[in-house]
Amino acid sequence: MWVSFSQVSRAWPETFVTGRNAPADRIQPGVSGHFRTATQQDKNKKMKRQIITLTLLLLCSLTFAQTDSVSIVKPTTQNAIEFENKINWEGIIALCAFVVSIVSIVFTIIQVQLQRTHNKKTVKPIGRIRIGDYQNNIYVKIENNGVGPLIVRQIQIKREKLQTTESFIDILPADLTKRITWTNFTGSYEGRTIIPGQSLELIVWTINDSYKKITDELERETIINQDRSDLRKSLKKVSVSITYTDIYEKEEFKQELTNKEFNDWYGRHGK
Repeated sequence: MWVSFSQVSRAWPETFVTGRNAPADRIQPGVSGHFRTATQQDKNKKMKRQIITLTLLLLCSLTFAQTDSVSIVKPTTQNAIEFENKINWEGIIALCAFVVSIVSIVFTIIQVQLQRTHNKKTVKPIGRIRIGDYQNNIYVKIENNGVGPLIVRQIQIKREKLQTTESFIDILPADLTKRITWTNFTGSYEGRTIIPGQSLELIVWTINDSYKKITDELERETIINQDRSDLRKSLKKVSVSITYTDIYEKEEFKQELTNKEFNDWYGRHGK
């Protein structure tokens, strides 16, 4: 869990409450980033070892080629035998050309791998589960803080023994979902795409126009306070996890906001 800070609005609403009941606009718990695997580092180290080994083998081959010779027997006046060594320059030149070709291929492969890694990083999404708790706005949403599109594989929401992957409101109490007119909510998460800098709102409650239909001001405030309180009580028992991928769809990432983090945030009012 880490804590991020958002800009504090100078125009506080009249219903601002200090202390434990203060609006949740100063500190926001959340989880961001992605699980980085160590396999890429292992692959890079393995590739370096292979290149070094190949280079040493080629150098050894070149050394042996230089010492390869043709022995010519020449008779002498003293009836002795004299050996004359001649270096096979044609073989050395051919071997050098072969070595240069192999080295060029190796470096081309390395360059392609580096370019491919760079291309993946330029379109990598970074998902974050964000929760908000204000006096007039309560929400749970998924943000994409990366530089590439985020493709949702699965969003799993749990509340006590209930769980769903279809819609957030499915795990909320039935009486709460019937009497509240939601400002926004989404369902059928699989396959949804979140572009960089945008978010997918799982559930949003605000003091919307549905409350304005209640003419009696005291009754309206009572209903708003009750809906806000009941929603907070339900959300503090929730946990959310998301599995997502990028446009290459070869690697999956997972984010989770645990029940403890939901409880710490929505249960801080002590009600």
